Amino acid sequence: MNNDGRKIYNSERERRRKQRQVRGFLSLVFTLTIAVGIGVLGFNIAKPVFRHLNDNDSSSVKNTEVTSEPVYTYEILTFDTDTYTDISMPQTTDEPIVTGVFETEISEEFSETSFVTSQYSSLEPDNNDITPPETTAPSSASYNSAYHLSCEDLENISNLRSALSKAVHQTGCTTVIVPLKQSGGYIYYASDVEGARNSTAVKSNLRLDEIVSEITAEGLSPVAEVSTLYDNIYPQIYTVASYKFADDNQTSWWDNSQEKGGKPWLSPFSDYSKQYLASLASEISSAGFTEIICTDFVFPPFRDSDVEILGDYVVAKDRYQALLSVAYAMEDAVNDNTRLSVSFSAADAISGNAEILAPSEMNGLAVTPVIDLAAFGNSVTTFRGEKFDLSGSAFNKAAGIIEALESVCDGLEMTPCFTRSSLSDDDFMQVLKAAKTLGYDICYFN
Repeated sequence: MNNDGRKIYNSERERRRKQRQVRGFLSLVFTLTIAVGIGVLGFNIAKPVFRHLNDNDSSSVKNTEVTSEPVYTYEILTFDTDTYTDISMPQTTDEPIVTGVFETEISEEFSETSFVTSQYSSLEPDNNDITPPETTAPSSASYNSAYHLSCEDLENISNLRSALSKAVHQTGCTTVIVPLKQSGGYIYYASDVEGARNSTAVKSNLRLDEIVSEITAEGLSPVAEVSTLYDNIYPQIYTVASYKFADDNQTSWWDNSQEKGGKPWLSPFSDYSKQYLASLASEISSAGFTEIICTDFVFPPFRDSDVEILGDYVVAKDRYQALLSVAYAMEDAVNDNTRLSVSFSAADAISGNAEILAPSEMNGLAVTPVIDLAAFGNSVTTFRGEKFDLSGSAFNKAAGIIEALESVCDGLEMTPCFTRSSLSDDDFMQVLKAAKTLGYDICYFN
């Protein structure tokens, strides 16, 4: 039987060619599948590794010093502005300084001059009080304060220069208080007042113009401190200036017998006392001192037997007027370039026991109350019944005491003076800040 039609030839070569094509396609698919699987698996493994490495790099940048110079991060408390200047931040720079001290990012809203590091904590959590390390001496431009010289500093020119160098380079003060006349009556400069020389009160050969010249050469302002009525030297020679027995008005009163160390006192009721102190004030003012702080406007501790000898006037309620008369005699003797201020205990003033403090009768006189923070507790009440909170930091205590003094001084021109020995270095800066906050451009320390 014949089978008509087209014949189909399946050659062996053609069949193998098609098989190779199929195997090639399957091999490609399998290879791509394996590659994709390896890629996905590798990414999942490598991702956390890269993230960890990236975090380490970022952290190392934060803790790496970029500047070639060391970066200091203490604060200088300045009273020239209301901000604190971080001197580790240069005032002109193209790039920010990165230092390991700063652990938080600095936002653009903070300027370089107002940024405060979190390295120092305040004494009170809410008052932002910043204090520098104890080894940092503030510069004289940082604030206005006074350094108190000792009597030994006035023994010779070498001692004076050494003390002034310390005042300039270690304390950063702007003013120097010079104890020209000490409690007891000794004088620590070569006075030209005849009574001072004749009474053997003079204990130094330094001239006033020398002292002023040395102080001003250091760029400092000279302020004198003069003890007034607590003088047991002058009235020994010039008995007319002492307290007198009432029965003869000739015999000098002593506070005890000579055998028991008794001594006479300068009497505010004597015109000779006023003349002597006024003469000292005049020559001190003429030498160029910008202020004379007058201390020891006090009476001796009279006993009942003393009152019988002297008379009732020494304990009369109006005896404070005798103290004021001495202050006014001295104030009249100084020139217009010298301020005369009256010093007394802050604690006595607040309690009403500072006899010379009579604000309504002290026209033209300034006051310099001496504040010992250690003498106050957590509050204080004035003799008028006003209570002030002193709890918390030294800043709060100093501010509260100053406000109490303002209350009892009734608007008198006042410069607060703090007892330095009762203050730590941190408290010292807190006190300065408190005084400045309350509007005082300068603070004294004794």
